[in-house]
Amino acid sequence: VLEATTSLAGPFAGTLLADMGAEVIKCEMPKTGEIIRYCPPFLPSSDPLEQSIIHLSVNRNKKNVTLALNQPGGAQVFRELAAEADVVIQNYKPGTMDK
Repeated sequence: VLEATTSLAGPFAGTLLADMGAEVIKCEMPKTGEIIRYCPPFLPSSDPLEQSIIHLSVNRNKKNVTLALNQPGGAQVFRELAAEADVVIQNYKPGTMDK
């Protein structure tokens, strides 16, 4: 499963698939990650991007890759991964992935 999601519903859908045994590869933006990384409550951690309990709970059992989907190189890598995936899930606003 190739996952390009953000917030809560999309990552949770990927987590359900991962919990059932699917190999899920989550794509996030470089440096900042997804928005849910900044939502409390937080755990004490030396890495601020790994502190959100919500983020950790809805992204368990997944592999992670950072891709700038809005850049040609990142979009190309995403297309190559999508060509090999059985399932692609995304929850961006309509038309975003078409760009």
